[in-house]
Amino acid sequence: MTLLSQGVVVIVSLLSFMAHAEVDPYNTYQWDGKTNQWFEWWYYKVLDPQTHHSFYFCYGVVNPSTTESVSPHARAFVSFGDFQQNLILQTEVPLETFRASTTTPFIQVGPHIATDQALSASFLDSGHHVQWLLSIKKKMGWNAMGWGLSERGLFNIYWHPAQMDASFQGILDIDGKHYIFKDADGYQDHNWGASFPKWWFWIASNAFQENSESSFVGGGGHAQTPLGFPLPTAILLGLHHEGQLYAFRSSEPEYIFDWDMKLGQWDISAFNTSYKLKLHAQADPSQMMDLPFLTPEGKTFHDYETLNGNLHIELYKRKFLSTSWEKIANLSTPNSAGLELGLEEKVPATFELKK
Repeated sequence: MTLLSQGVVVIVSLLSFMAHAEVDPYNTYQWDGKTNQWFEWWYYKVLDPQTHHSFYFCYGVVNPSTTESVSPHARAFVSFGDFQQNLILQTEVPLETFRASTTTPFIQVGPHIATDQALSASFLDSGHHVQWLLSIKKKMGWNAMGWGLSERGLFNIYWHPAQMDASFQGILDIDGKHYIFKDADGYQDHNWGASFPKWWFWIASNAFQENSESSFVGGGGHAQTPLGFPLPTAILLGLHHEGQLYAFRSSEPEYIFDWDMKLGQWDISAFNTSYKLKLHAQADPSQMMDLPFLTPEGKTFHDYETLNGNLHIELYKRKFLSTSWEKIANLSTPNSAGLELGLEEKVPATFELKK
């Protein structure tokens, strides 16, 4: 039995279990079946603890067909990235072979299948053969957008870190080279919408030196309404530490933010009356891969990313009846943070975002 056929057997066997498991409604297919211009993908990342190599896997669709029209930019795809080799591989399948469930996390892109608990694929691209069979154990998820996640049509893009902390088991094969994952640190999110923002950022880690049970994810950017009206810069930060989730959302007026981001460096601070969070992230821009995403309009969006960045986070709690702060968390993760800056255009390494 091939690795792919094994994957189908494993994933199909999971479906009966998933039918009785608690379903994350925002990790399911969100397309309404009518919107002509649309993108949706499920993104997975894993860090191999043995070699410290990092990989991503993405299953997605752009402009699914409606009864009224078929977009020239419609596509269904699976993509894979090896950050150490700076290798990006991709396969596209006929759009009619794409399937996704609106009631449970299940995605089928031709013969390639993914859920929130397992994923498999096998394909050739640019002279390379890649295949994988992986299972996922969820540790922690987070509704990063809060109330906004349930407001359909309010934003042009939605982001949901359904598994901000997860562990991966299984096998990845790249041109005959095997990677065996055993409790490897991983992550899974779900993105969808009608169009891309002007820019976005993403920061994530669940491999902190000081506390292996802590996890962090942050994201945001310059989103718009579906009609193109600009919105204030979104900053969404979530830290799970010692059994408590500390959330900071720019959509909630009690939080104050400051940020300075450029390609290779991210500095963000956030606070309210009770807590303050400061983060500094850094990566060599020359070591970041440019992941091209085709927008529903047919343009290429450039997503600069590494899964081997450096991240330092400090969390403070305001002292009782005082203006001073007490540091309650000091976390660092060298060479194992996910760092990302997505932009409309290909940019030089000196690029810096303007507030």
